[in-house]
Amino acid sequence: MSSEMLFARQPVFDRQLETFAYSLRLAHPDLPLLEQPPEPDTCNDLFIDSCCSLLEQGQLRVLPAIITISLDWLRTAQVPGVVPERLILELKLAEPDQLSADDLYRLKKLSEKGYRLMVAADVSQHLRALADIIKLDLQRFSLSALTKYVQSNREGDAELLVCGINSYPDYEACTALDVSLVQGNFFARPKPVNGRRLSLQETVMLQLIAEAHDPETSPQSLEELIKRDPALVVGLLKLVNSAVFRGQRQINSIKEAIILLGMNELRKWLLLFSVSRYQNKPQELMRLLLTKARMSEQLAQESRSVEPSMAFLAGVISGLDALLDIERDELLPQLPISLEVKRAVNGGSGELGKLLAQVQAYCDGDWSVMNGDELKDSFLPAHQEALNWCNQVMGSL
Repeated sequence: MSSEMLFARQPVFDRQLETFAYSLRLAHPDLPLLEQPPEPDTCNDLFIDSCCSLLEQGQLRVLPAIITISLDWLRTAQVPGVVPERLILELKLAEPDQLSADDLYRLKKLSEKGYRLMVAADVSQHLRALADIIKLDLQRFSLSALTKYVQSNREGDAELLVCGINSYPDYEACTALDVSLVQGNFFARPKPVNGRRLSLQETVMLQLIAEAHDPETSPQSLEELIKRDPALVVGLLKLVNSAVFRGQRQINSIKEAIILLGMNELRKWLLLFSVSRYQNKPQELMRLLLTKARMSEQLAQESRSVEPSMAFLAGVISGLDALLDIERDELLPQLPISLEVKRAVNGGSGELGKLLAQVQAYCDGDWSVMNGDELKDSFLPAHQEALNWCNQVMGSL
């Protein structure tokens, strides 16, 4: 059952913006709008692998999954069918003091078996004493209230996680305090920079995108363009000889690579190589862009209402503002892309805009904008394929 379950994941970062865990939102494909989501009983190790695996420095890692549990589950369920180090159980209560002595005993037994527990900051002291992670929501706590809590209410060795962080200034304010874990959409938004201008490297990148996506550009001129950048040559040859393409023979020249890939596929990979050079951003941002771009491409191929290569381009461009730290309204006029893509990215217009909006909604876990058949037959397999593809590509770029 779990392999067919809808899931959306949001990264939880440590102070260095390395991904610490994924907070999962789960739903059954036929019942995506249930108020009570599936709980740990529906998960297994294989499902956690598919949700939370990532490739870092050539090594495949499986990060912990944060799963919500209810009081009803705690009182009736058995131990989760997932090894303890792969799960963080987030207990959500309707009332802060809702737990009985028996409930606390059950939580203590789960803790003794190695399962980590996360609770909100406003629960009882007895429950906080059992917690490995204490969570505060910045949408409910002001920064001043957070500061006060950190100064006066820290107990034991529990780590403090602040969620609902939707801007870099709020992230920086949180890390200035004794906050070890952060969560929110801030990493996928531009960081405010006064007087921000495109660097030489960024200008060259945009020129490369412009020439690569110019319909008049020939394979020969694109080959010459690539040869001007030794790092691009090495990266492209590494890619076409990697497991992503599973080639039967060694490719030794850019000309051979162009023949193997074709112009549309080559344009896509040049775009990815260009944006992957930004090492000052969390790797999670690149994973998100790759996943959205690939998912958009896959769905476009199925629907045939949008050109797949254009859908891929739009998926990457939709996050370029966060990579470059330039607001979208300022960036899009400088990009050498079609008006159709710009309108889709900025205003969600046309079939391409609708597709991008649906992909974003799926990745956010907002499944209400799609019907059950779409979710199960199209979006679910496209999302799973995109995550697997993303792991392969991250090891090749």
